[in-house]
Amino acid sequence: MPEPKMVVTAVLEDPQASVGHRYGVNALATRHSGEGHTNLFSAGRDGTVRCWDVSAEGVASVGCMDDHADWVNDVVCVHDEILASCSSDCTIKLWSTRADSRPVECETLRQHTDYVKALAYCREPQLLASAGCDCDVLLWDVAARTLASSSGEGHSDSIYCLAASTSGSLVVSGSVDTDVRVWDPRSPESGLRLAGHADVVRAVLLLPDGKRVVSCGSDRTLRLWHVGEQRCEAVWTDHSDSVYSLQTDPTGTHILSGDRSGSVRLTSIHDGSSHELLHAGAAVQKLLWEDSEEGGASQLWVATTQSDLTCWRLPSNLSAARQSPLAEHVHTIPGAAGIRRFEVLPTRLAVLTEDTSGEALLWDVCTGRVRHRYAKAAGDAKGPYNKLVRELRKERVAVPHWFSVSTRSGGLEVSLDADLCFNAEVYLSDLGLEDRDLRVNLGERLLATLFNSWREAQNPPPAKDTLPLLSYRPLSEVPIRVSQQGVVILKCTAEELSQVSAKCIPPWVSQCVLKGIFSPRESSKLSFFLSPHASDDLPTLPYGLNKLSASKFLKVHKVAAYVVSKLPHDEEETPPELQLMCNDQQLPGEMSLATVFSFLWKTPGEDMQLQYRRVPHETEA
Repeated sequence: MPEPKMVVTAVLEDPQASVGHRYGVNALATRHSGEGHTNLFSAGRDGTVRCWDVSAEGVASVGCMDDHADWVNDVVCVHDEILASCSSDCTIKLWSTRADSRPVECETLRQHTDYVKALAYCREPQLLASAGCDCDVLLWDVAARTLASSSGEGHSDSIYCLAASTSGSLVVSGSVDTDVRVWDPRSPESGLRLAGHADVVRAVLLLPDGKRVVSCGSDRTLRLWHVGEQRCEAVWTDHSDSVYSLQTDPTGTHILSGDRSGSVRLTSIHDGSSHELLHAGAAVQKLLWEDSEEGGASQLWVATTQSDLTCWRLPSNLSAARQSPLAEHVHTIPGAAGIRRFEVLPTRLAVLTEDTSGEALLWDVCTGRVRHRYAKAAGDAKGPYNKLVRELRKERVAVPHWFSVSTRSGGLEVSLDADLCFNAEVYLSDLGLEDRDLRVNLGERLLATLFNSWREAQNPPPAKDTLPLLSYRPLSEVPIRVSQQGVVILKCTAEELSQVSAKCIPPWVSQCVLKGIFSPRESSKLSFFLSPHASDDLPTLPYGLNKLSASKFLKVHKVAAYVVSKLPHDEEETPPELQLMCNDQQLPGEMSLATVFSFLWKTPGEDMQLQYRRVPHETEA
C-alpha cells in the first residue's frame, strides 16, 4: 500500500484577535499552583487546550497546546506535571508541563477508533480512563504510557461521559444508549447497568461518599443512584432543557447542573429543593467548582458553547432554598471571533472569510496577510459577507485548485499536498513582484517561501534560488503543521523550521525546496487553433503554425504577439497590432487561455478556436 500522504498546513491568524478560544469550550480543569494562584486549563472546539493563570489580580494567558487536529472534548489533571486531553481526532495526549503550566512535551496515545469524548483519572493506581464513540472504556497506565485494560462488552452506543473513584475501584460511564454503567476495573465482567434515563446520558458524577452516582441527560432529568443497592434514589425534573453538565460541592450535599438553555441550577440532595443559581447565556458544557486556598468564597467556572469563560463567586451560605440568581461574575476570559464560513475566490490567490462577530476579511494566500477588512455595520443583521461573495464571484478567471482551506481552529488554515500543490501557475506581475513575463508555479513558490529558513540551514547548502520569494508576513508569525492521516507529526513556526531535521520534512516538499523538482498532477497544456477573423483580410498562418499546444496559464497578449511574429510582412512595414477573438468576443490581453476556454469557448472535448484581427481604429470600432 502507498504511504499515506503528508500535508503541510500554514495557519494564518488575525493579528488583531485576542488569545481566547475561537469557538465553544467543552471542558475545564484546575490545579492550585500556590501563593494564591490557580492554573486553569480549558479545552475547546477550536482544537486547543489553553492555559491560564488565575489570581485575585486577574487572569493571564500562559500558553496554548494545539497538537490536536479536531475538537478537544475533555481535559483532566493527572498530577502536578501531566495534563491529559482527548479529542475527536481519536487520540489522547499527555502534556508534560512546567510548574508555570507551560507545555514542554506531548505524547500521544492511540487506541480508540472513533471520537474520544471523555476522560477520568484514578489517582491512587495512576490509571486514566477514556471513552468515546467506539463504545469502549479503556484504562491507561499513565506511568508506563500503555493500555492496561478495557471494559469489554458494555454500552451498545457512543459513550459521552465518565467518572472514576480516586482509588480506581469504580468507573462510571454514560451513553447514547441511555444507560449508566458502573464497573470495577479489576473485574470488568462484574459491571452494573443502571437504567432509567429516556434519552442520551450527558454527564455522570461520583459523590464524595463513593457510594452514590448522579447522572443527567437529554431527557432533562437528574438522577441519583445508589451503587451498592443498584437503584435510583431520586429523580429531579426542574430543568426545562437537556442537561449537559454536573458538579458537586465538596461536601456532596448539593448538585450544580447546567443545561442547553444556559440555566445553572443548585439542587439539594437531601430534600430535592432547587433554584436557578445563574444564567450563562448559552448551552452549558462544563461546570467546575474551585475552592479558595485561603478560606475565602468558593467560585464556579462555567464553559459554554460560546467562546468566553466566566467565573462566578458562590455565596458562603450555599443553599438550594429559592433566592435571586447570581448577577455578576468575578472573572471573564473573553474568547476571540472564529471564522464560521469562507469563500476561495476564483483567482485562487485570496480567501474571503466571515467570523462570528460578522466581520469579513479578505486574505492574500501568497502573502499570508489581510488585504482588507469589512466591518459589520451597525444595525446590519446579515453583515457584508454575502454581498461581497456575489461581487467577487463575478470575476471571470479560471485557475486550478492548488490548496485546500480549513477553519477548524477558528483561524484560516491553508494546506498543501502533493496532489494539488503544483497545479497552478501565475505571472510574477500578478503577485506584485518583478519580471512581468516570468511565469512561476504558485505552490512551489509558497513552499520555497515557507521553508526558506529550513533550506538555508541545510549542509551542504543547495544551489541558489534564482526566483524571488513571496512577500510573506514574518515567518515567526506563521505556525506550520505537518500531518499524516490527521495526526500532527511536526509543529513549529516557519522560522523555527531551520532547526528541524530533514527526516521530518515530507519528501515531496524537500524535493521541491532543495532541488526544484515537482510534478503537477493536472495537465497544464491546452490545444487551440488560430485563424483570421472574418472581418479582416489578414493571411492564414502557415501550416503547422496555426495549431498550438501551450500552457493554459499563457496570457492572450502573448498569443497575439506570437501571431504577429509569424505573419508575413515586409521588413520596412510596421507589424500590425492584433487582438484575439473567441466566439466573436474580444479577449482582454491579460486573460489566460484557461479562462478563455472555461468562460468563452464552452465546447468541452474540442480544441479551442481563436481568431485574430487588427485592432480597429476608433472610427471603425
